[in-house]
Amino acid sequence: MFADEVENTFNELKEDAPDGLIIFLDYFENTFIRGKVIRIYRNGKVVYGNAKYCIDQWNIFSRFDEELEHATNFAEVFNNRLQVCNIYGDHPEINKLAILLIDTNQ
Repeated sequence: MFADEVENTFNELKEDAPDGLIIFLDYFENTFIRGKVIRIYRNGKVVYGNAKYCIDQWNIFSRFDEELEHATNFAEVFNNRLQVCNIYGDHPEINKLAILLIDTNQ
């Protein structure tokens, strides 16, 4: 699902979840969805802090539509690009490697 749908879907799952999952879902919510509750107002409005990992960092659904790399580990993505572009063999000369790295970063 797209990043803008994650929060609503998570809310639906949490409402229907058994009591045994609440501790895990609270952790998941604090870390990956909204962050910890900072304040609850009298009118019921809840203010959250920042999640440790925002949805756009870990949700790769839209990357499939855009035909981009599908890994969430950026080092892995970069390594995959190097392997795909590696036309110089396993041990390229340093100047050819530098050109490859420059081209890969653009």
